[in-house]
Amino acid sequence: MTTESGTNRTRRHGWRRFFIAIVAISFAACGDAADDADASDPANQAASADSAAPPVTLPSVNRPAPRPPGDTVAITATLDEYSISVSPDTIDSGSVSLRLQNDGERPHTIEIRGEDGSRWVSLPIRPGGAVTMTMSIQAGGYTVVSTEPTYADRGMSGRFHVR
Repeated sequence: MTTESGTNRTRRHGWRRFFIAIVAISFAACGDAADDADASDPANQAASADSAAPPVTLPSVNRPAPRPPGDTVAITATLDEYSISVSPDTIDSGSVSLRLQNDGERPHTIEIRGEDGSRWVSLPIRPGGAVTMTMSIQAGGYTVVSTEPTYADRGMSGRFHVR
């Protein structure tokens, strides 16, 4: 009977020891993980390094949220003799409403050329007039250029980028 009682006591204490060992290992592992995380963080490395070292600043990424489907972004290309300025010059892909405003003294016809080979051509725009073109465009670079070769040769072009 003493043997049986000793065995039960050993089993009972065995579970207790096992439980304590598991808890101790868990706490030790958590402490190591926290230490590893702190060591891999550049900000903490800078703080724990020599106090004369400058702090590490990490750049923040401020990207706008993607536009919802069906939402159209407005972009304006202002034309003058031998120049085109596009604003804004970087937009998100999707539906775009491109307003071509002719502030020049001559009529202009404009072509939009994508790096992927896509092309759109406006109607002739009289001086002081405007034409709005709505199109669906993909990511890449686009050139807004006069269809009149002599104007284009003189630099009548502008660019915008779609991300």
